[in-house]
Amino acid sequence: NLFALAYQSNGWIDTNIYENYIQHIFIPFAQNSRILHKCPNQRYLFLVDQHSTRNSELVMKLLFDHNIDYVLLPAHSSTICQPLDLTVFGVFKMLLTKRIQSMACDGKFKELSNTEKRVRLLDAASCLVTSFGSEHCRAGFEKAGIFPFNPEGPLSSTLLVNNTNIDVVNGNRKVRLDQGLLLPNNIAYPHVNEANLDENELFIGNENDNGFIYYR
Repeated sequence: NLFALAYQSNGWIDTNIYENYIQHIFIPFAQNSRILHKCPNQRYLFLVDQHSTRNSELVMKLLFDHNIDYVLLPAHSSTICQPLDLTVFGVFKMLLTKRIQSMACDGKFKELSNTEKRVRLLDAASCLVTSFGSEHCRAGFEKAGIFPFNPEGPLSSTLLVNNTNIDVVNGNRKVRLDQGLLLPNNIAYPHVNEANLDENELFIGNENDNGFIYYR
């Protein structure tokens, strides 16, 4: 009962898989957790990236009906803001690589029987359980600056800006870019004050801007 598996022909998640996950896995988990902790009206927070499947109106309605807030991480920012990418997946790949390397004989891999393939899948599941340990999950949320809330964490990532000069203007934090962004340009997020934006500047904003970023 640790995993729910789904797949489709091209290997990527699609809307049908996403909707089924929300309806049959995540929402029941939230409801059971409320019962367990005796807080039936507790709001939940669902954080997710901006893959196209996230536009499902069914999912939005289901989450709203079950008192679950739906928050999208900034697009193209998984390596900076996604807790799983920052810790959990790295631990999983490291553990799985070690398991795979232990299977090699003189640096070569033999063809596996169906029984051996099932054993390897169980090995992968074991690695996944370890990688989702609470210490790795907590570290991912902390590194992403989500909890404890710390916007300086992701904003200081070398993947975001290089050699920046930081100015404070009228209580707002502005980052002047010397070498430009390493993320896609022309992306705008809501709740951001666009006043006084100059070319090649990134406006971070104040506490009223909900932490969203505007890329010039």
